[in-house]
Amino acid sequence: MIQPYQIFFPLGLVYSIWGALVWPWFVLQYGSSYPVSLHSGLMISGFLLNFATGFLLTAIPRFTGTVAARPSEIVTAFLINLCPFMVVLPALAAVAPVIFHLAAVLTLSFLVVFFARRVLTSTMKVPDNFIFVGAGIGFGLFGGAMLLAYDVGLLPAAVLWPASTLLNQATMLFLILGIGGRLVRALLGWGPPVVQFGEQKGSAMAVSFILCTLLIAGFFVEFFWSIPFGRVIKAIAVSWLAVTSWKIYRFPRIKGQLARWLWVATWGLVVGLWTHALLPSFGMHAFHIVFVSGFGLMTLMIASRVTLAHGGYDLIIEHKSKVILATGILVIVAAFTRVTAPLVAAMYMRHLMYAGLVWVLAVLVWSVGFVPRIFLLKSRSEK
Repeated sequence: MIQPYQIFFPLGLVYSIWGALVWPWFVLQYGSSYPVSLHSGLMISGFLLNFATGFLLTAIPRFTGTVAARPSEIVTAFLINLCPFMVVLPALAAVAPVIFHLAAVLTLSFLVVFFARRVLTSTMKVPDNFIFVGAGIGFGLFGGAMLLAYDVGLLPAAVLWPASTLLNQATMLFLILGIGGRLVRALLGWGPPVVQFGEQKGSAMAVSFILCTLLIAGFFVEFFWSIPFGRVIKAIAVSWLAVTSWKIYRFPRIKGQLARWLWVATWGLVVGLWTHALLPSFGMHAFHIVFVSGFGLMTLMIASRVTLAHGGYDLIIEHKSKVILATGILVIVAAFTRVTAPLVAAMYMRHLMYAGLVWVLAVLVWSVGFVPRIFLLKSRSEK
């Protein structure tokens, strides 16, 4: 039976390449309109949400001890995630933001239903870090709904910044912490991949709740009181988790390429959040440290493990993989090129183009090594 990641990972890769290529397309004067909304929509509603969907539809049944994703559920999610492809139609180009926002809201709504069905019939305790998943989906739905309301003229332009921040930043930050909270810890060698509520100390659950609450508070402080202070609160919350759970101050206990580059991604997340907090004038440029070397690199590394583990491949592959090594290097080069773009104003747009092209190269390299393994499962006896 086909597994969700086999559908949504490749679809996310297509969106990722498309989302990066809009910059070369524009710089080389093939496109007439500034593609920032197209880029963000393809990378968030397309790339990141598809990988999150593929992972959650595959993992939630295992985490909850319930039935695997049904064919009807996979088809429904797939049709929803095809929505962004509608922007290739010239007649719909002008309403691309509406399509992206609608796709995000529908995807997140689907995940709520999928998750609720499994939790209500669960034979196991849901991992405590999934509180972050719930918060991320909730923030995404709220932000996406506000953006849709703005798109149709029901809300003023004042909602754009907080709403887009919730959808584009908060959603993925919470999902990364929820999905990667214990998985990253395990892949770095500091603990088991899944810990049930019943097996945890009360203090561990309390810490997850406090950190999630602190992170939520950071966004509200940023919106309604102080932008720098709110961002510092968020950076503190994520740094605390990164230090205490992921032990980023130490090299990974597990040796190999995947653990090494996953560790780099955790640093990208933390450094990006602190840069965004302490250099507010750097704005979205600083947050691209988080987007590219944090979200992007971490997504590809976790997808590598999912592909190998669920495909029945020997995990020794991830230890010596030259594909993972090349992917990691290229992603960091893409992040550096994108973040330094405003420092060379005369070549700003060309830096965006170069960053996009390097990102595409990174994704293509990863695809050559892992897409065949996504589709060609290997029986345990063949390992």
